[in-house]
Amino acid sequence: MKRVVAAVLAFAAIGGGAALADGPAPGASLTTNSLFASGGRWYTTAMRGHQTVLTLWKVTRKIRRSVIDGAFGFPVPTTDGVGEGLSHDGRTLVVAAGTSRFAVLDSRTLHLRRMIQLEGTFSYDALSPNARTLFLIQHASPTSPHYYVRAYDLSRGRLLDRIVFDRREEGEAMTGMPLTRATGPSGRWVYTLYSRRSGSLFVHALDSVDRHAFCIDLPRKAPTYWRPELTLTPGKLVVGNSAKRLAVIDTRTLRLVS
Repeated sequence: MKRVVAAVLAFAAIGGGAALADGPAPGASLTTNSLFASGGRWYTTAMRGHQTVLTLWKVTRKIRRSVIDGAFGFPVPTTDGVGEGLSHDGRTLVVAAGTSRFAVLDSRTLHLRRMIQLEGTFSYDALSPNARTLFLIQHASPTSPHYYVRAYDLSRGRLLDRIVFDRREEGEAMTGMPLTRATGPSGRWVYTLYSRRSGSLFVHALDSVDRHAFCIDLPRKAPTYWRPELTLTPGKLVVGNSAKRLAVIDTRTLRLVS
């Protein structure tokens, strides 16, 4: 199974629609300067010289502000432009800066817990519900389309040696582009829809608690100019949109239903 990685230039070119070309990220995560949480809370980032001002808001009122060195933003792991970085339990916030640099903060106080700088080319992929694990995309090189999913143990402050993969396909190279994703109600399962150069599609199901993954190939290719959606219903993941349904996956068995 070949999987997918977001590219800033590719995202700009396709405008958020389905992309049918593979491509490596050009050395940095795509980021946005705003991120919405629950209860009317939201976060913003703004540059001030060589520093980033991170602000927590409650509707229109400023609640708290923090300043960190460098140019940081909220990571956008898929081409639909949706920012991420807030853990499901609402206690941890991760922001990204350029290549392989991440800041981990307390989402309520905006206190900096940890600054991560990794050797090589890494970008944000996902965060476990209680922020025990930060999942990253490790690129083989800045110009290669191949990459691996890695797990960073935030409690211990170290990158784990084991690559996160579908055990049925150990050792196979990964390429492509992520289109959109959906997260289960507990935050444990993260489902990402990917496209290959050929237009074929698959869903990457990441268990962010047990740190393993499954890939489900879909029977149909991506229609031209299609804007994909993933919709979770009890026990099922629907791939498609209001105009066209492409597949249904049983989230208990991770098998295609239709």
